[in-house]
Amino acid sequence: MAQTSYSFKTAKGIAGGIYDLSVHTIATRRNEEETGKMTFGVGVVKGTTAGQQVKLPASGAQAADFDGIVINGGTTEENMAGEINVLKDVALGVMKLGHVWVKLSDEAVPAYGAKAYLVPDGKQAGFFTDKSSAYSAYEKVASTETGALKVVASGASTGEINLASVTPCVKGYTPAVNDYVLSVEQHGAGLDVGVKFLNAADVENGIAAVEI
Repeated sequence: MAQTSYSFKTAKGIAGGIYDLSVHTIATRRNEEETGKMTFGVGVVKGTTAGQQVKLPASGAQAADFDGIVINGGTTEENMAGEINVLKDVALGVMKLGHVWVKLSDEAVPAYGAKAYLVPDGKQAGFFTDKSSAYSAYEKVASTETGALKVVASGASTGEINLASVTPCVKGYTPAVNDYVLSVEQHGAGLDVGVKFLNAADVENGIAAVEI
């Protein structure tokens, strides 16, 4: 059957993939992070030498530090474990203007036209979220952990929490009675870096298209 329709957009996104053929600007920067820490589709901030190096945001990062979004140029192969390890000091393509697929934080619910805030710290530093405030989630911990609460079916007393109240939880964790949990801040307040969500997302795989 002949193809009779065409699109300027990619049918399936990947983190760091250019979303469409709209005008875009990409700068070259060097990765200041250690090998294996940097990834594609994340927002980065100015490194030691602004305009030359970039790094992932960390505690204390400001919106003014934002330097763009790392694109996947197809130049880094997976290792035998299926992991992509971006080398330290390697050249990166960083989108300054355009449409690109980015990584979503666990709690993100992207909506067209909504601001995409940069996660400033934590395990998902550099990811994007629709939440401007800090985000905390329950994690399973040892009973000896300071502040740990025992999960009970109902009627919680001091040092306990009702099962229905254990929400939100970190991705992949389903609370159960007799677990011990603790609400842990996953990241600080999101940074407004002028990025907005487009009308394409693959939440199951943790990515969404944005305009920078």
